[in-house]
Amino acid sequence: MMSFQSQAHSFDEKRKFVYFLQDPVTGRVKIGHTRRPGARISSLASRHPTIDLANSALIETDTRALEYVLHGVFKYAHRPLAVYSDGGTEWFDAAVFEDAIAFAKSVGEVRGKDYPLIRDLTEMVQMHRSKSAERWARDVRQTAVPAPLPRDASLYALADAAFERVMHCIDILGERGLECLVTDGLHWAIERVVDRDDEPEYWTDAWRAPHSWANRLWIASHVVGPDGPDYGRSFHGFIGTTFVRAGDNAREFVHLPNRWQQLAARGDQSAESRFFGHLQETLAGLKVRYVPIDADPFGVSPAAEQ
Repeated sequence: MMSFQSQAHSFDEKRKFVYFLQDPVTGRVKIGHTRRPGARISSLASRHPTIDLANSALIETDTRALEYVLHGVFKYAHRPLAVYSDGGTEWFDAAVFEDAIAFAKSVGEVRGKDYPLIRDLTEMVQMHRSKSAERWARDVRQTAVPAPLPRDASLYALADAAFERVMHCIDILGERGLECLVTDGLHWAIERVVDRDDEPEYWTDAWRAPHSWANRLWIASHVVGPDGPDYGRSFHGFIGTTFVRAGDNAREFVHLPNRWQQLAARGDQSAESRFFGHLQETLAGLKVRYVPIDADPFGVSPAAEQ
């Protein structure tokens, strides 16, 4: 087991982490994935104040699939929250806490890797919050007297905003199991399967609420730089969703701009290229399903050009 201090330097955009957050009050453990553990776990601890960070854990992995495997192996202990919330379906009986960690470590051994494990996440969250407070105070001082930015500086700032946005989107995407990419050769969407037992809110009007998964993803994908006359540019990484029910199962499609792959392939430091480049890396492992032109979901999707 490694300490937080010895691993703090490794918390960057290329790393993958699975967290195990214990809530002794509800008798549950949340098993989730993130690339930004400080921000993600701090946010969850704020919204679920009974989480015991001192008795929670974080493991670094080399595959995004580990979370899906853990959810499948421990499905028998699945205990989603009664009230829908961010990541509310990723909770399990706390009795599987140690078994889940041991299983994750064993996956690493099978892959020929030693997955570093950190126990007690209190220091990590405190450090993240301290740095966030310092950054907020610095930003307040710097923006107290706003001044227009030169064009080059504004474009760089917009690109940084795009990176922050796509990392947030990747975290939200990671809350759900993604099925594949679907395309008719022009339009593109991310497809996922929804089961009524796991996400009953999708069979009510709750799926349209501001806190719903799709709406949070849509809001997170809006890239816009700080106010200033030289910006004048913004974009949405996702352009809408289509949801199709069929009995107790359904499919949700998150629509992408037509040109998202070309934007990703540019490989420059523009906001669009940074956003879609990182997104493409995340989606690279998904299979692609082809459908006829104008077939669902694209026959009813929003206009897909950007």
